[in-house]
Amino acid sequence: MKKQKDPANAIADKKQKETAKRSKSNAMMFYYSYYMYIEKIVPKKQRRQAYEMLMKYAFEGVVPEISKTPKSIYGLYLLAKELIDANRRNHSRSVARSETKQRKNDPKKDDLLSEIEADLALVEPQENA
Repeated sequence: MKKQKDPANAIADKKQKETAKRSKSNAMMFYYSYYMYIEKIVPKKQRRQAYEMLMKYAFEGVVPEISKTPKSIYGLYLLAKELIDANRRNHSRSVARSETKQRKNDPKKDDLLSEIEADLALVEPQENA
C-alpha cells in the first residue's frame, strides 16, 4: 500500500519549487555597447575570452581576477558590471512583486485545504458503505 502525501505539504512544495524557478535569472541583457567594445577594443584573439567572461559573470557571478585578465577584457567587465547588477536587482524585485501579488490573489489556505479534502472524499471509497 502506497503512503499518501499530505495535501498541505504537496501544495507548499509546489509553491517553493515555482518560486525557486522564478528567482533564478536565466537570461541577461546584451547591450550594443558590449558588442562594440569587444569589436573595437578587444583584440581578435581575446574576443572569445571576453564573451565568456561576460557570461560567467552574468550567470554564475564569477568576477575576473585583475591579475590574470587582459586589460581590455577587464575594462569590459567594468563597463558591464553595473548594468548586469542592475538588471539582476530589477529581476529580483520583479519576482518579489509577483510573489506578493500571487499571495494576495490566492485563496486562503484553509479554503484551499477544504477544497482538496472535499475532492479526496469524492475519490476515496467510504468505509461505512
